[in-house]
Amino acid sequence: MQAAGYTAVRIFINTVAPNAKGSSASWVEDVEATAVGQYNDTILELIDDLMVRASAYHIKLIIALHDRYSLGFYESDGYYAKYASAANFYTDAAAIADFDRRIAHILSHQNAQAGNAPWSALSQYILAVEPENEPFGQMAVANADWWCGRCAAVRNQLATPSILVASGGGVDLPTSMDPHLLLCPAVDVIAVHNYVLGGGLATAAAIANAHGKRLVVEEFGSNSADPTTKGAQLAAFGREAVAAGVPFFPWEVMIPGNPSDYEFSPNDPAWGALQSVVADAQGAVGLWTWPE
Repeated sequence: MQAAGYTAVRIFINTVAPNAKGSSASWVEDVEATAVGQYNDTILELIDDLMVRASAYHIKLIIALHDRYSLGFYESDGYYAKYASAANFYTDAAAIADFDRRIAHILSHQNAQAGNAPWSALSQYILAVEPENEPFGQMAVANADWWCGRCAAVRNQLATPSILVASGGGVDLPTSMDPHLLLCPAVDVIAVHNYVLGGGLATAAAIANAHGKRLVVEEFGSNSADPTTKGAQLAAFGREAVAAGVPFFPWEVMIPGNPSDYEFSPNDPAWGALQSVVADAQGAVGLWTWPE
């Protein structure tokens, strides 16, 4: 990834099944896989190692502290077991307090490979933290204040402004640009998830900039089964981001790739097609500087 020009990788904290999506992934549980407040830090310790290893390649992490789709959608974690629905998770005051304790627990976790410093201070390894991947994904917005409030909870735990607070993205461009996020003082970076080409990215970037926010395209991709088409579509997404002056992250790099879905590997033709756009991005002028 370093050779291809990437400087950041985005990860989630959630349960990973063995050989998930046909990959070589090993099984690891979420921090609260079965019961809220009963913390299993195994996944955090694995990420400790990942962040140090990634840093050797000059790559930082964007870390989503939870996945909306663990709330009874694709998986069912401790929050779903306790609160019975995603809607309750976002609206119940006790659930919100529980989740804020999760945020505090994770960001106070000490990395033994970094002098036992807490994650909240590890700006040399962490580019940004977001409370959750795709809050309210595939459902109505159950609590308009939840998103900004949880971004504020992240900000309150961070020991340095050099670790950014990112929003976590919506299911598409419009939901990613939720007005509550644009007006939220705790949010540094609006994360856009967008799988539709020509979807107004330049306009979105200008709107974010006008609100004092930066913007990244945090997810885009192609599920074409034809390798040439997949590569062409990924490259087109990348060119749209470069033209808008914003960084971009494809969904999803995996070894091995999955020719029938969004996943692709460095051994696939799609990687080469996208890599040429990444090379172009290195010399492009962006809307913002990223001193972090």
